Amino acid sequence: MNHYDRYLANTGIVIGGYGTHDYYPSFELHNCFGFLADRFIAVQERSKSIERGSLGVIEGFAQDNMIDTFRFGIGFDAYAHVHRATQKALTQVAEKTLKKYSPDTSVDDLKELISKELSEGQADWYEKVREEHYAPLARVISSLPVSDLAALAKSLVELQSLKERVTRDSESVGGPIDVAVISKHDGFVWIERKHYFRPELNPRFFSRIKSEKRQ
Repeated sequence: MNHYDRYLANTGIVIGGYGTHDYYPSFELHNCFGFLADRFIAVQERSKSIERGSLGVIEGFAQDNMIDTFRFGIGFDAYAHVHRATQKALTQVAEKTLKKYSPDTSVDDLKELISKELSEGQADWYEKVREEHYAPLARVISSLPVSDLAALAKSLVELQSLKERVTRDSESVGGPIDVAVISKHDGFVWIERKHYFRPELNPRFFSRIKSEKRQ
């Protein structure tokens, strides 16, 4: 089936942690479209791995505009608005200048020239914004203890949830937040985990879990 992405619903799945022979963590983001007949359709969107000497990484998935704002000083939605507004303004200035001072002159590649200059200009200021915001943050992230990393991850999700709650009719991010840590030594460890029941009223449940682990 060609162009299945136009007809099938999709969801993202993030796989993160350590491989058998890995010393540093990595993740892969897959866009999954479900089954078509007996074939499971999944496309790897992006991946990233930590290497020796590299800085820490903060990565957002799904609704990530607030995380991008925190990381880079500007979210992708704001960046796109700036891009469109600047392109429109440059085009109008060029057209009005030609019309006023050289009405008989025609520039066939005007849009291409504007797009090139706009891309170079935005790349310049965006790189400086990244250097001022993300580089210091990445250096700090790489040296934070595990407990602080978990707290930071929760705070970023809460920040996105707060924005969704106060600015949008439908909250796509919200509710109790699960927090877990994956480390080379301890493996997968829950830091905070919501339950469908009140834990203090169900001591037998946790007693059973503990006895099962000892067996």
